[in-house]
Order: sequence, then C-alpha cells, then structure tokens
Amino acid sequence: MKRLHLHVAVNELDKAIQFYNTLFATEANVVKDDYAKWMLDEPAINFAISSRGHPPGLNHLGFQVDDKAQLDEISSRLETAGIEGMAEEGAKCCYAHSNKYWTKDPANIPWESFHTLGDIPTYNNSDPAPVNKTDERCRRKMRMKRLHLHVAVNELDKAIQFYNTLFATEANVVKDDYAKWMLDEPAINFAISSRGHPPGLNHLGFQVDDKAQLDEISSRLETAGIEGMAEEGAKCCYAHSNKYWTKDPANIPWESFHTLGDIPTYNNSDPAPVNKTDERCCN
Repeated sequence: MKRLHLHVAVNELDKAIQFYNTLFATEANVVKDDYAKWMLDEPAINFAISSRGHPPGLNHLGFQVDDKAQLDEISSRLETAGIEGMAEEGAKCCYAHSNKYWTKDPANIPWESFHTLGDIPTYNNSDPAPVNKTDERCRRKMRMKRLHLHVAVNELDKAIQFYNTLFATEANVVKDDYAKWMLDEPAINFAISSRGHPPGLNHLGFQVDDKAQLDEISSRLETAGIEGMAEEGAKCCYAHSNKYWTKDPANIPWESFHTLGDIPTYNNSDPAPVNKTDERCCN
C-alpha cells in the first residue's frame, strides 16, 4: 500500500483547515473552496476534507496505491474471499482522475482503494472551477509514529475476517471483544471492538514514541486555542497509556497517546477475556 486515505466531511472548511493544520503541524498541500488535502509522510496518509453538503464526520476510508497492479491485487483478494465490491474505472472526483475499487466493511464504512492517474480542475468534472487558495504546497514531515483508527463493530469474528483480508495479514492481537492490527506500510494502529457502541468509527488518533512527542502535540493544540484533555495513566484497550484527547470540527474524537505497557483486561475493571491470539507476528 502507498498511503492510508481518510475523507472527512465538514461544514466550515476554513475552520477545519485551521484545526488540521495545527493537528498535523503542517499546512494543507491542496486547498480549494470546497476541499483540502494533506499528503503526510510520517505516517503515510492522504487526508482529505470537503464541504459539499454531506453530514459532518467520516465519509470514507481507503488506500491510495502506486499502480494498477496493486489495485487489481486488492480487488482480487477481496473478491476471492467473497467480499462484495465495485470497480470504478476513470472516476473523476476530488479534483483527481482515478481508477478505484469500492467495498464496505462490517461497520458499514466505505473503503476506497484507488490509483490516481492525474488531476482535474474541478471537484467532479462537472462543477465550475473553484478558487485555488493553495495548490500543492511543500510537504513537511510529522513526528508521529502511527495513525490510529478505532472502529466499533457488532460481530467481532466477521469483522476480523474482513480486515484480515483487506490488510492481507492477520491481526496482531485478538481478544474476545477486541482486535488490533499493527501495520507498517502505511504505519497504522487499527483497532476494532465489540462493546456495545454503535458500529462505525469510534475515534482517530496518533500513537507516538515518547512523552516528549505527546507533550508537543498537546502544547501545539493548546497554543492554538483548541480545547483538549490530558489523560495520564489511562487503562483501556488492553493497554496502559498517557493520552491527550481533542475533537475535530466534524466532532470526531482524536486520541494522541504514548503506550506504557499492556494490561490483561480491556479497561482494568473487566474480567480477563479469552485470548484468541496474543501479539501475533506481523507477517
């Protein structure tokens, strides 16, 4: 895979751009009057926002790949596993011309795998040309370790089978109410849980290497006047961590955290779960 792709719908584009510029510690690479995009390198993310009338929140997830062969491999893998999907050749959307393959995960989140062929001057080749506020600004590296995504699901076993297929690797950690994939390309900590929450995205975040990186994120957000909350010694998701929470303009919680160690239960108050696997190798 080349990059994890996230597309978030927002109401107020300018306000959202200010928030994500601060969160990512870099300005957007592309800014139009209804769209913005950050091409981050550490971790490798294509993060896009748009203000086109969709309800605020996560619009879709996906992977941006390097070539047609990688796209064909993803679609073939999913189809071989009996997972429904749809190919979209020559799609024109989000100021880009792309070949795509769409599917939906067990939490009903659309996943878009795509290979970009080139740029187009409008959002979907039928809109009038927008105002270019910036275009392809230089990239700056973020000192983050991994992007973190936590998705709530109803049927854990079914979801594990789906994501094992989508990621082409088995989960590193599997409990009776939780599973986690620690992916390297791109660098993602992807977790799912079945603990009664509505299916869908629970939160996003960054896993960092040390306290200094966590303090730098919280300080940057606070300096910009963005509200947040520190959580020292939190015990959740089978881990002991220091965390800093905030919410973005689409009302999505963002959790920046430094993991200190493992704990045997989900939140240190539950009874110990059944270990289906524990820290599987990443291959």
